[in-house]
Amino acid sequence: MPWANASLPCCAEPLLRFGQSQPVPVVPWGPRGSDVSVKGIAQVLAENPGANAVLLGNHGLLAFGPDPVATGRLVIAIEKSAAAELDAAALGSARQRSAAQRISCQVH
Repeated sequence: MPWANASLPCCAEPLLRFGQSQPVPVVPWGPRGSDVSVKGIAQVLAENPGANAVLLGNHGLLAFGPDPVATGRLVIAIEKSAAAELDAAALGSARQRSAAQRISCQVH
């Protein structure tokens, strides 16, 4: 995932169960900690208000949540979902879940 340059679709259940009900968007690469990077993150989050994580192009993952445990669970869910997406691509690609399926998978 550190070299991601494409969003992670919301196909796997782990994403939905831990608060990411839309694709994980990608922030274009910028030098770590630079104004370019910070502005890129802010812009992508503004464009994706439901995002709890972003993939930093050519870098890695930035995730956040209400507390460290919830954030850690989301990170694990994203890792599992990324692995599932790669496995599905080898079989022809994953299917997107419907809005109803996404809602039914979320932890309440």
